[in-house]
Amino acid sequence: MSEVKFNPSAANAATKAIEAANRLCGYDDEPAEKEEDDEIVICFEEGKEFAR
Repeated sequence: MSEVKFNPSAANAATKAIEAANRLCGYDDEPAEKEEDDEIVICFEEGKEFAR
């Protein structure tokens, strides 16, 4: 079992990077209409460390 610690600074940097990439790809800043089955899945591989 691995432990993932939340790092607010790293989360903020990642969010800004994703927003910048979306703008570069031409996506609008406005969210699309949300469907009830929308979900986000984030998977981490064991043995790798992220966002120290």
